[in-house]
Amino acid sequence: MATKNNKYTKAGRMVIIMALVLANIGCDQVSKTMIRHQVNAEDNLEYLNGHFVITSVENKGAFLSLGHNITGLLHNVLFIVLPAAFMLGLLAYLLFKPALNRWLMVALTFLAGGGIGNLYDRAAHGSVTDFMYMHWGIMHTGIFNMADVSVTTGAIMLLVYAWTGKGQTNALPHH
Repeated sequence: MATKNNKYTKAGRMVIIMALVLANIGCDQVSKTMIRHQVNAEDNLEYLNGHFVITSVENKGAFLSLGHNITGLLHNVLFIVLPAAFMLGLLAYLLFKPALNRWLMVALTFLAGGGIGNLYDRAAHGSVTDFMYMHWGIMHTGIFNMADVSVTTGAIMLLVYAWTGKGQTNALPHH
């Protein structure tokens, strides 16, 4: 039988997870909305001596526009249905895994928030709004958005987690 305190802990854990996921989605969607309304496709707003550029690009594909020429049912399955199923599975894992390492939990919330942000764009707008570009010397990025920053941050955190072998230390309390 669960105690009142354990129920609060489980509920508190779920609130933290959803707050992190929603914060990632919110940052992404607010920034994309601002870009859609204030920056034209031909604009290249340069900052940091031209090393950081704000522009506006609609990406109908995935990472670096891969698959942008896929259309119809295959496009919907590859870019909406499968990612939606993966995001639902990831959220279910985050919310219902009894004990989860904090580092891993944060990494997965960043992956989920970023993935959902781009998924929402594909479903609602038919494309993903990308708007940031950086280059320093020989290092150049593709054009990306805040959802991509979330996904990249989560992926780097997962790599660090795997590399350091954190296991289940610092696990959040379970029910």
